[in-house]
Amino acid sequence: MENKGIHRIATIVSIVFMALAAIFVLLIWINGDDKVSTSLQGTVLDPFFITSYVALLLGVVLALAFPIAYFILNPKKSMKVLIVLAGLVIVLLISFALSPNTYSQTELDAREITATTARWVGTGLVFTYIVGILAILSAIFSGLSKVFK
Repeated sequence: MENKGIHRIATIVSIVFMALAAIFVLLIWINGDDKVSTSLQGTVLDPFFITSYVALLLGVVLALAFPIAYFILNPKKSMKVLIVLAGLVIVLLISFALSPNTYSQTELDAREITATTARWVGTGLVFTYIVGILAILSAIFSGLSKVFK
């Protein structure tokens, strides 16, 4: 399917979801927020939530489907993305190696967490620090390279 067709379909779906959301919000306003009865929930709130869940599911499916389709249609161009993902996995492994569990069993029991959970929290923190430092360094490098060009 060409890009215009995909754009037209996305526009129509967006308009339908916006119209449904507007209708449900108007129904909530008309019924007022004083009445929180089961009939209000069944007639107004349930369809509102179902529409939200459908929109979320559609967004997740499309967010996963388009990159997969891009990888299939452009295998040579997708190598850069795979290299970046491999780099992130390496940074994750380094982060996991650098974050041991330093809590005693008593401290873990007091916090109601396991040693594995504590280690993964540390991994997330170290990963964030490393990626943040790399982002700052790349911004500095980009600025300096523009100055010297």
